[in-house]
Amino acid sequence: MRQVSRLDEHSPQDSSDNCIRILWTGGWDSTFRVLYVSLVDGKRIEPHYIVDTTKPSSLRELQTISDIRSLLKTSHQEAYERIAPLQITSATEILEDPDISNAWKRLKQRSHLGYQYDWLARYAKSKQLTPLELSVHVDDKLYDFLKGQMEQTQSGGYRLQDHITGDESIFARFEFPILEFT
Repeated sequence: MRQVSRLDEHSPQDSSDNCIRILWTGGWDSTFRVLYVSLVDGKRIEPHYIVDTTKPSSLRELQTISDIRSLLKTSHQEAYERIAPLQITSATEILEDPDISNAWKRLKQRSHLGYQYDWLARYAKSKQLTPLELSVHVDDKLYDFLKGQMEQTQSGGYRLQDHITGDESIFARFEFPILEFT
């Protein structure tokens, strides 16, 4: 079995500009995280959204994100200003990475693992986004792949332990801030 390298040699290990990079889908979990970071923590956010053209709900998700931003602008201007413009990328434009895709396929053979984790891992690597927050929690199927292999970060989230080098290492660029939430 081929091992996937954990991180590129020259990738940034953290957000030196104190900007939290979050994958925002417009769903409950990622929206909770965006609002918590901007309203409670008072930190800047760089939100990312991947358009899945095979998913009819993509337009609705983008509209929801826009609606939330509009509401935040009128109700909490300072929090609104902490959220940078949404970085939108089409899933079809994410660079191919056979090592990541093959590792994802092997993981998928063990148990269901959504196809988005292939392109999310490729996206994070191609953009050198480390850490990129992914709002996964204990009730998500991905949790089964991660449990027992995570360590808590200084910020209270979770990341893959450094010694994990197998197929699960495709998740090494992510931080999971709400992993233990239900």
